Amino acid sequence: MTEIEAKKIGSSKGLLCVVLAIILAYIMSILISLKEGFPNSFFWLEEIPFKLNLFVGLTIMLLSGYYFGRLAGTAILIRKNNFILMGLLGGTAILFTTAFLSG
Repeated sequence: MTEIEAKKIGSSKGLLCVVLAIILAYIMSILISLKEGFPNSFFWLEEIPFKLNLFVGLTIMLLSGYYFGRLAGTAILIRKNNFILMGLLGGTAILFTTAFLSG
């Protein structure tokens, strides 16, 4: 396994995890606001005034998932670090980077 392959695998897994997290967060927001009716809870993005801020945060989250996924891929596959620890550190780094840069 080369470092380029490890970075490619890490970035794809990092992006996959971020996309799954975004989908789960959207599903949770629908479930929380079901008392307003299904159409209103499903299309809540149309009603909020801070759409641009939300999409900038999502973009930052996707980019940081790509970057930290590459780092975690090389740490796990090349340097043989603990995959659980690297996953936790990478996920935490993605969240903190997104919160800091989008806040």
